[in-house]
Amino acid sequence: MKDKINKICTELNDGKIAVVQATEQLFDLYSVSQQRELLKAYAELIQSSYTHHFFDDAVEESIDEFLSL
Repeated sequence: MKDKINKICTELNDGKIAVVQATEQLFDLYSVSQQRELLKAYAELIQSSYTHHFFDDAVEESIDEFLSL
């Protein structure tokens, strides 16, 4: 996420994008981050309810796939 923020800020500083565009991109990035945190919390809740635990990498991959839709 840090790399994406740096990219947006660099494009803004270089005049490649306007302030409005940078703001929208940063809000989108924030929104996805919030979704990721909620999905991870949900996955942890589901995992704690069952004796079979998913691997953390599998959870991350599932979240990435869901958010890319």
